Amino acid sequence: FRPDLIVVSAGFDAYRGEPITYLNATQTTYYLYGSYLLRLLSEDRIRGVVAVLEGGYDIGLRHGLRAFIEGLLGLGEKPYSVEREPPEDLRRSVARILRDYWNIEID
Repeated sequence: FRPDLIVVSAGFDAYRGEPITYLNATQTTYYLYGSYLLRLLSEDRIRGVVAVLEGGYDIGLRHGLRAFIEGLLGLGEKPYSVEREPPEDLRRSVARILRDYWNIEID
């Protein structure tokens, strides 16, 4: 399976501190989402991205949306650092799913 287009339901209510979800996504999270899509575009693995703004009503919309757009547009040096690496078993599981279902290889 090789998609021509990826449609993103860009919700920011998973951002750390959003009162309705209590999740822990950060600026780093959203920046990396955007920059990964940019990488797929620049490597001609997809031809387009459409992002539709969804949830996020407070701090998540303010900080998460900006970080996502910066990543998607490749603005500046990566402004956010990854606080820690994901667990190896999680990384392998995600890599396998991306490879098997999307034909996407990750490092």
